[in-house]
Amino acid sequence: MKPETFVILFCLLFAGTYVAWTQRTRFSSNTVSMTISSGDYYEEIRYAGKIVLNEEETGIATMSQGSYLKYTINDNTLQVEQNDQQQLVYQVNDDRPTASLSINDNKLVTEAIHEMIAWGFDARPRMERLYAKGGSNILLNEFRKLKAMHVKVMYLNKALQDSLMTDSVASILQLTASLESDHDKGAILKQITAQQLTHSSARDAFFAILNSMASDGDRLSVFTHLVQQGMLTANMFDAAMGTAARTGSDQDKMFFYKTLLTLDNITNDQWMAFLHAVDGLHSNTDKSELLIAIADKMPANEALRKAYMDVVSTIKDDAEYARVMRQVK
Repeated sequence: MKPETFVILFCLLFAGTYVAWTQRTRFSSNTVSMTISSGDYYEEIRYAGKIVLNEEETGIATMSQGSYLKYTINDNTLQVEQNDQQQLVYQVNDDRPTASLSINDNKLVTEAIHEMIAWGFDARPRMERLYAKGGSNILLNEFRKLKAMHVKVMYLNKALQDSLMTDSVASILQLTASLESDHDKGAILKQITAQQLTHSSARDAFFAILNSMASDGDRLSVFTHLVQQGMLTANMFDAAMGTAARTGSDQDKMFFYKTLLTLDNITNDQWMAFLHAVDGLHSNTDKSELLIAIADKMPANEALRKAYMDVVSTIKDDAEYARVMRQVK
């Protein structure tokens, strides 16, 4: 079971950039305190000031005067500070403070550091360092270790900057699907380019996320962006019909359907699916409006005409029915 998480962040806006590598002289203003608890599980992380990790990110290289790290995981506690001789001093549980650690105590320090990183310690500078070493691939590998959503979004945004290859974009979108917020998912989708969507794997992943969104507003916002950027193409027709079907409001569905009618090269099967979708609308006015638009574009064959007239027969308003029939004749 995923732990229920309660996070209290002081100076949240600075957590990604300044907490670890602060330029401030008042370290107390850059304190992060976090508590995670669920049942028998308890974790608390508190740190402040300038803390510099070693290159392997397994220990602390230096701390500024007044900085500290306090870490609790269930029954184990760790506190790290710098003494007047500029030595790092560790206290584990109720043991006396010491400058040297046992193997098990070193493991506790490494665990604390990994948790700090996962929740956003030194987030942006660390991301830039990793990117300089290995580009988007190393960011995607690190993504799976992260826990703070705003840091996950930061990594995905950075990875998208140079990801034009099919596998990279599809991988980024697969990770995007794991984000908790539809708004965050939508923000990533809006950064995908037309060139990236030419690849079927990226396109499939894009619409899988779009169609999984619980929020009609976020879903419509992404689709509107797609249309405004001129990125909607005929090979997206089926996926976009799926998006429309998941939208609750007939008014929003009308926007999807009207937009899809602007596409060329719609197949007979797609016309059939479109007519079936129109049949599902509740408003006689909406039905008649779409049927009139369809009549000007739909191929003239007997199967489509019969399906078309079947939908026309479901219009219960005489005036709307007559309006469609005038167009058909």
